[in-house]
Amino acid sequence: ESDVFLVTGILPGTNTVEVNVIAEDGTTAASYAVTVTREMPRGDAALHALQLWESTPSRGLMESAIAGHIGTGDIHLTPEFAPAVDRYAATTTASSLLLRAKAATGSKVTAEIVGSDETKRGGSSFSLSSDHGHFHGVTLSGLARGTNVIEVSVKAEGGNHRTYRLDVERFGSATATLAELEVRSGDSDVEMVPAFDPATTEYTAKVDRSKAMIVTRAAADVEIEVAGRTASGERLMQRVFESNLGFGNLRRSTFSDLAPGLPNVITVTSSAEDSQPTIYTLHILVEE
Repeated sequence: ESDVFLVTGILPGTNTVEVNVIAEDGTTAASYAVTVTREMPRGDAALHALQLWESTPSRGLMESAIAGHIGTGDIHLTPEFAPAVDRYAATTTASSLLLRAKAATGSKVTAEIVGSDETKRGGSSFSLSSDHGHFHGVTLSGLARGTNVIEVSVKAEGGNHRTYRLDVERFGSATATLAELEVRSGDSDVEMVPAFDPATTEYTAKVDRSKAMIVTRAAADVEIEVAGRTASGERLMQRVFESNLGFGNLRRSTFSDLAPGLPNVITVTSSAEDSQPTIYTLHILVEE
Protein backbone atom coordinates (compact mmCIF):
# COMPACT_ATOMS: atom_id res chain seq x y z
CA GLU A 1 0.00 0.00 0.00
CA SER A 2 1.28 3.48 -0.83
CA ASP A 3 0.25 6.95 0.25
CA VAL A 4 0.80 10.22 -1.59
CA PHE A 5 1.49 13.41 0.36
CA LEU A 6 1.83 16.98 -0.90
CA VAL A 7 4.82 18.75 0.59
CA THR A 8 4.74 22.54 0.34
CA GLY A 9 7.14 25.31 1.28
CA ILE A 10 10.14 23.90 -0.61
CA LEU A 11 12.62 26.77 -0.75
CA PRO A 12 15.36 27.36 -3.32
CA GLY A 13 18.44 25.38 -2.33
CA THR A 14 18.64 22.21 -0.19
CA ASN A 15 15.60 21.09 1.85
CA THR A 16 15.22 18.09 4.13
CA VAL A 17 11.85 16.32 4.27
CA GLU A 18 11.31 13.88 7.12
CA VAL A 19 9.03 10.88 6.56
CA ASN A 20 7.84 9.01 9.65
CA VAL A 21 6.25 5.58 9.29
CA ILE A 22 4.32 3.73 12.04
CA ALA A 23 3.48 0.06 11.56
CA GLU A 24 0.01 -1.44 12.02
CA ASP A 25 0.90 -2.53 15.55
CA GLY A 26 1.08 1.14 16.52
CA THR A 27 4.51 0.92 18.11
CA THR A 28 7.03 -0.04 15.46
CA ALA A 29 8.27 3.12 13.77
CA ALA A 30 10.84 4.17 11.23
CA SER A 31 12.04 7.58 10.07
CA TYR A 32 13.46 8.57 6.72
CA ALA A 33 15.12 11.79 5.61
CA VAL A 34 14.70 12.87 2.01
CA THR A 35 16.90 15.63 0.62
CA VAL A 36 15.13 17.80 -1.94
CA THR A 37 17.11 20.37 -3.89
CA ARG A 38 15.16 23.14 -5.51
CA GLU A 39 16.99 24.93 -8.28
CA MET A 40 17.78 28.54 -7.53
CA PRO A 41 15.83 30.96 -9.77
CA ARG A 42 18.01 32.63 -12.36
CA GLY A 43 17.81 35.42 -14.86
CA ASP A 44 17.75 39.21 -14.99
CA ALA A 45 14.58 40.35 -13.20
CA ALA A 46 15.52 44.01 -12.92
CA LEU A 47 13.78 46.76 -14.83
CA HIS A 48 16.09 48.49 -17.29
CA ALA A 49 13.82 51.54 -17.65
CA LEU A 50 10.61 52.83 -16.10
CA GLN A 51 8.53 55.89 -16.92
CA LEU A 52 5.10 57.38 -16.26
CA TRP A 53 3.13 59.53 -18.69
CA GLU A 54 0.23 61.80 -17.86
CA SER A 55 -0.12 62.93 -21.48
CA THR A 56 0.08 60.77 -24.60
CA PRO A 57 3.55 60.11 -26.05
CA SER A 58 4.23 61.01 -29.66
CA ARG A 59 3.78 58.71 -32.65
CA GLY A 60 7.30 57.31 -32.30
CA LEU A 61 6.32 55.09 -29.33
CA MET A 62 6.73 51.69 -30.97
CA GLU A 63 9.55 52.82 -33.26
CA SER A 64 11.56 53.99 -30.26
CA ALA A 65 11.06 50.63 -28.55
CA ILE A 66 12.22 48.71 -31.64
CA ALA A 67 15.31 50.93 -31.74
CA GLY A 68 16.02 50.15 -28.09
CA HIS A 69 15.05 53.50 -26.56
CA ILE A 70 12.32 54.32 -24.07
CA GLY A 71 12.86 58.05 -23.50
CA THR A 72 11.62 59.93 -20.45
CA GLY A 73 8.07 60.23 -19.13
CA ASP A 74 6.43 63.53 -18.27
CA ILE A 75 5.86 62.56 -14.62
CA HIS A 76 8.92 62.86 -12.40
CA LEU A 77 9.85 59.86 -10.25
CA THR A 78 11.43 60.40 -6.84
CA PRO A 79 14.16 59.25 -6.68
CA GLU A 80 15.14 59.12 -10.35
CA PHE A 81 14.85 55.63 -11.77
CA ALA A 82 17.70 53.19 -11.17
CA PRO A 83 17.40 49.39 -11.64
CA ALA A 84 18.56 48.72 -8.07
CA VAL A 85 15.92 51.02 -6.50
CA ASP A 86 12.54 49.35 -6.09
CA ARG A 87 10.37 52.09 -4.54
CA TYR A 88 9.36 55.49 -5.95
CA ALA A 89 6.95 58.37 -5.39
CA ALA A 90 5.16 60.53 -7.98
CA THR A 91 2.34 63.07 -8.19
CA THR A 92 -0.30 63.61 -10.89
CA THR A 93 -3.63 65.29 -11.56
CA ALA A 94 -4.82 62.60 -13.98
CA SER A 95 -7.09 59.65 -13.24
CA SER A 96 -5.31 57.52 -15.88
CA LEU A 97 -1.59 57.07 -16.46
CA LEU A 98 0.53 55.31 -19.05
CA LEU A 99 3.32 53.22 -17.55
CA ARG A 100 6.14 52.06 -19.79
CA ALA A 101 8.88 49.65 -18.75
CA LYS A 102 11.84 47.85 -20.30
CA ALA A 103 13.26 44.55 -19.08
CA ALA A 104 15.48 41.73 -20.32
CA THR A 105 14.40 39.83 -23.43
CA GLY A 106 12.10 36.93 -22.56
CA SER A 107 10.97 38.38 -19.24
CA LYS A 108 7.36 38.99 -18.28
CA VAL A 109 6.34 42.40 -16.95
CA THR A 110 3.02 43.18 -15.26
CA ALA A 111 1.73 46.41 -13.74
CA GLU A 112 -1.28 46.66 -11.43
CA ILE A 113 -3.00 49.12 -9.11
CA VAL A 114 -3.18 47.66 -5.61
CA GLY A 115 -6.28 48.67 -3.66
CA SER A 116 -6.47 49.29 0.07
CA ASP A 117 -8.00 45.81 0.42
CA GLU A 118 -5.00 44.33 -1.46
CA THR A 119 -7.11 43.62 -4.56
CA LYS A 120 -5.23 44.18 -7.81
CA ARG A 121 -6.34 45.43 -11.19
CA GLY A 122 -4.34 46.01 -14.31
CA GLY A 123 -5.35 47.79 -17.51
CA SER A 124 -5.18 47.73 -21.29
CA SER A 125 -1.62 46.87 -22.28
CA PHE A 126 0.74 46.11 -25.10
CA SER A 127 4.10 44.36 -25.16
CA LEU A 128 6.94 44.12 -27.62
CA SER A 129 9.96 41.85 -27.51
CA SER A 130 12.94 42.83 -29.64
CA ASP A 131 16.70 42.37 -29.75
CA HIS A 132 16.90 45.30 -27.34
CA GLY A 133 14.74 43.70 -24.66
CA HIS A 134 11.11 43.41 -23.63
CA PHE A 135 9.00 46.58 -23.74
CA HIS A 136 5.75 46.78 -21.82
CA GLY A 137 3.13 49.52 -21.80
CA VAL A 138 -0.08 49.66 -19.82
CA THR A 139 -2.74 52.30 -19.27
CA LEU A 140 -3.80 52.27 -15.61
CA SER A 141 -7.21 53.89 -15.16
CA GLY A 142 -9.33 54.88 -12.19
CA LEU A 143 -6.69 56.37 -9.90
CA ALA A 144 -8.41 57.66 -6.78
CA ARG A 145 -7.67 61.02 -5.23
CA GLY A 146 -4.99 60.57 -2.61
CA THR A 147 -2.32 57.88 -2.62
CA ASN A 148 -2.43 55.03 -5.13
CA VAL A 149 -0.06 52.08 -5.09
CA ILE A 150 1.19 50.67 -8.39
CA GLU A 151 3.17 47.42 -8.38
CA VAL A 152 5.38 46.51 -11.32
CA SER A 153 6.52 42.88 -11.30
CA VAL A 154 9.25 41.36 -13.45
CA LYS A 155 9.70 37.61 -13.89
CA ALA A 156 12.80 36.45 -15.74
CA GLU A 157 12.88 33.40 -18.00
CA GLY A 158 14.86 31.51 -15.34
CA GLY A 159 12.22 32.16 -12.68
CA ASN A 160 13.91 35.02 -10.89
CA HIS A 161 11.35 37.60 -9.71
CA ARG A 162 11.38 41.21 -8.59
CA THR A 163 8.70 43.77 -7.67
CA TYR A 164 8.87 47.55 -7.90
CA ARG A 165 6.43 49.84 -6.06
CA LEU A 166 5.23 53.31 -7.03
CA ASP A 167 3.28 55.49 -4.59
CA VAL A 168 1.35 57.88 -6.83
CA GLU A 169 -0.42 60.84 -5.22
CA ARG A 170 -3.35 62.14 -7.26
CA PHE A 171 -4.55 65.65 -6.51
CA GLY A 172 -6.38 68.56 -8.17
CA SER A 173 -7.91 68.34 -11.63
CA ALA A 174 -6.64 66.77 -14.81
CA THR A 175 -5.48 69.15 -17.53
CA ALA A 176 -7.83 68.80 -20.50
CA THR A 177 -5.31 69.47 -23.25
CA LEU A 178 -4.29 67.63 -26.40
CA ALA A 179 -0.97 65.85 -26.66
CA GLU A 180 -0.92 66.12 -30.45
CA LEU A 181 -2.82 67.97 -33.17
CA GLU A 182 -2.08 67.59 -36.88
CA VAL A 183 -3.64 68.44 -40.23
CA ARG A 184 -3.05 65.99 -43.08
CA SER A 185 -3.88 66.29 -46.74
CA GLY A 186 -3.33 63.16 -48.80
CA ASP A 187 -0.26 61.41 -47.42
CA SER A 188 1.41 64.58 -46.17
CA ASP A 189 1.31 66.62 -43.00
CA VAL A 190 0.19 70.21 -43.53
CA GLU A 191 2.06 73.03 -41.83
CA MET A 192 0.10 74.68 -39.05
CA VAL A 193 0.81 78.23 -37.97
CA PRO A 194 1.96 78.42 -35.26
CA ALA A 195 3.44 74.95 -34.68
CA PHE A 196 1.37 72.88 -32.28
CA ASP A 197 1.72 73.58 -28.59
CA PRO A 198 -0.84 72.17 -26.09
CA ALA A 199 -1.19 75.63 -24.54
CA THR A 200 -1.91 77.36 -27.89
CA THR A 201 -5.54 77.12 -28.98
CA GLU A 202 -5.78 78.84 -32.39
CA TYR A 203 -4.13 77.80 -35.67
CA THR A 204 -4.27 78.33 -39.43
CA ALA A 205 -3.42 75.90 -42.23
CA LYS A 206 -3.68 75.79 -46.04
CA VAL A 207 -4.60 72.70 -48.08
CA ASP A 208 -4.64 72.24 -51.85
CA ARG A 209 -7.77 70.09 -51.95
CA SER A 210 -11.22 69.96 -50.38
CA LYS A 211 -10.35 66.95 -48.23
CA ALA A 212 -8.31 67.03 -45.04
CA MET A 213 -7.80 64.86 -41.97
CA ILE A 214 -7.53 66.24 -38.44
CA VAL A 215 -5.48 63.93 -36.20
CA THR A 216 -5.71 64.36 -32.43
CA ARG A 217 -4.23 62.49 -29.49
CA ALA A 218 -4.84 62.88 -25.78
CA ALA A 219 -4.40 61.03 -22.50
CA ALA A 220 -6.72 58.10 -21.85
CA ASP A 221 -8.98 60.09 -19.53
CA VAL A 222 -9.40 63.03 -21.92
CA GLU A 223 -12.38 62.98 -24.28
CA ILE A 224 -12.08 64.53 -27.74
CA GLU A 225 -14.86 66.07 -29.86
CA VAL A 226 -14.34 67.52 -33.34
CA ALA A 227 -16.76 69.65 -35.35
CA GLY A 228 -16.46 71.68 -38.55
CA ARG A 229 -18.29 74.49 -40.32
CA THR A 230 -17.75 76.53 -43.45
CA ALA A 231 -17.19 80.27 -43.24
CA SER A 232 -20.91 80.74 -43.94
CA GLY A 233 -21.86 78.51 -41.01
CA GLU A 234 -22.81 75.31 -42.86
CA ARG A 235 -21.97 72.14 -40.98
CA LEU A 236 -19.20 70.00 -42.44
CA MET A 237 -19.73 66.24 -42.44
CA GLN A 238 -16.90 64.11 -41.12
CA ARG A 239 -15.83 60.50 -41.07
CA VAL A 240 -14.40 59.51 -37.68
CA PHE A 241 -11.96 56.82 -36.63
CA GLU A 242 -11.29 56.45 -32.90
CA SER A 243 -9.13 54.03 -30.96
CA ASN A 244 -7.39 53.53 -27.64
CA LEU A 245 -3.91 52.15 -28.25
CA GLY A 246 -3.18 51.44 -24.60
CA PHE A 247 -1.39 54.74 -24.17
CA GLY A 248 -4.15 57.27 -24.84
CA ASN A 249 -6.94 58.25 -27.20
CA LEU A 250 -6.43 58.69 -30.94
CA ARG A 251 -9.02 60.32 -33.18
CA ARG A 252 -8.92 60.90 -36.95
CA SER A 253 -11.63 63.13 -38.38
CA THR A 254 -11.77 63.34 -42.17
CA PHE A 255 -13.60 66.26 -43.78
CA SER A 256 -14.27 65.74 -47.49
CA ASP A 257 -16.23 68.89 -48.44
CA LEU A 258 -14.11 71.81 -47.31
CA ALA A 259 -15.30 74.96 -49.05
CA PRO A 260 -12.85 77.07 -51.07
CA GLY A 261 -12.47 80.79 -50.47
CA LEU A 262 -12.89 81.85 -46.88
CA PRO A 263 -11.39 79.57 -44.19
CA ASN A 264 -13.32 76.59 -42.85
CA VAL A 265 -13.45 76.48 -39.07
CA ILE A 266 -12.68 73.21 -37.26
CA THR A 267 -13.08 73.13 -33.49
CA VAL A 268 -11.50 70.44 -31.31
CA THR A 269 -12.76 70.21 -27.73
CA SER A 270 -10.81 68.21 -25.15
CA SER A 271 -12.41 67.61 -21.79
CA ALA A 272 -11.58 65.70 -18.61
CA GLU A 273 -13.15 65.00 -15.25
CA ASP A 274 -13.27 68.01 -12.90
CA SER A 275 -11.61 70.24 -15.47
CA GLN A 276 -12.62 73.08 -17.74
CA PRO A 277 -12.60 71.94 -21.40
CA THR A 278 -9.99 73.28 -23.80
CA ILE A 279 -11.20 74.36 -27.24
CA TYR A 280 -8.74 74.41 -30.13
CA THR A 281 -9.72 76.26 -33.32
CA LEU A 282 -8.30 75.47 -36.76
CA HIS A 283 -8.86 77.84 -39.70
CA ILE A 284 -8.45 75.66 -42.80
CA LEU A 285 -8.14 77.50 -46.12
CA VAL A 286 -8.58 75.57 -49.40
CA GLU A 287 -6.29 77.11 -51.99
CA GLU A 288 -8.09 77.61 -55.32
